Amino acid sequence: MKRFVVIVTSLLIIFVFIALNYLLWDRESLVTTREHNQASIDALGRINMVLNEDKNRLEKQIEELNNQIRAGNEKTEELEDKIQSLQSELNEKLQFISVLKTQVNPEPIQNTTIEWIHAVAERNYPAAFLKSESNCRFWD
Repeated sequence: MKRFVVIVTSLLIIFVFIALNYLLWDRESLVTTREHNQASIDALGRINMVLNEDKNRLEKQIEELNNQIRAGNEKTEELEDKIQSLQSELNEKLQFISVLKTQVNPEPIQNTTIEWIHAVAERNYPAAFLKSESNCRFWD
């Protein structure tokens, strides 16, 4: 019986030592894991800061590009308004020219031009010069 008690007691002591050893080993493992996790958290924190800086930079860039788009749209609207005003002015001038064409008699100008061309063709330059001078308003 003594041997049995000694064996049970020895087993119990061995079991306690193994359990204590396991708990100590597990605690060391937990400390190592905690340190590793803290290092991972620090690394992820730095990555997060870099990503936030990139995000802020990109948001500023988006805002600048949106401002440029707005400015471009405003300039486009100004140019379209200017085109419309110039187009309406051109249409008014074309209409005025068409009214003048219907009211102007081109026969005197045609006759004078034909006489001048004949004088130049016959090499009668003084008569051609006088012909252009007599009917031209710009010489005075």
